[in-house]
Amino acid sequence: TWVGKYPYESVVEPDLNAAIAWLKTEKGAAKVGCVAFCWGVWAACKASSCGVEFACCVGCHPSTKLENFAFDRSEVEMMKLVKAPLCLMPAGDDPNVIKPGGEIADHLLSAGDNQVVVFDEMRHGWVSRGDLGDATVKRDVEKATTLMLIFLKKYIV
Repeated sequence: TWVGKYPYESVVEPDLNAAIAWLKTEKGAAKVGCVAFCWGVWAACKASSCGVEFACCVGCHPSTKLENFAFDRSEVEMMKLVKAPLCLMPAGDDPNVIKPGGEIADHLLSAGDNQVVVFDEMRHGWVSRGDLGDATVKRDVEKATTLMLIFLKKYIV
């Protein structure tokens, strides 16, 4: 797979650590949160599961399944190791494992201050590339953005 060319340990982790160091040293950030979309949610959750100290993470239409299909490791085990408070916002066509009733979502909801908000009418990718001319998409992008801000403010401000 294309994303398989970008493993966490040799590509994502060094870039992420450099970005966090820059935010803290150059910009004076005391806390760093993360907002991610699609495979970026995998990167954020992988980072948190490996010890990166995010104040919180928000993940829209998450593709944490990359841990399984691109890297041949357990998505469930990775997600059980996420330490940062996490707000997942899966679309209706995203995998059931990340929705309430699924193994990952149920673990997150029972462990820590995590949220899982499903947008049943949306298709994967709607927040970052949805058609805002469609009133339903616009409504749910606005709802997701509001939830994002509330969650970030709770942990970063």
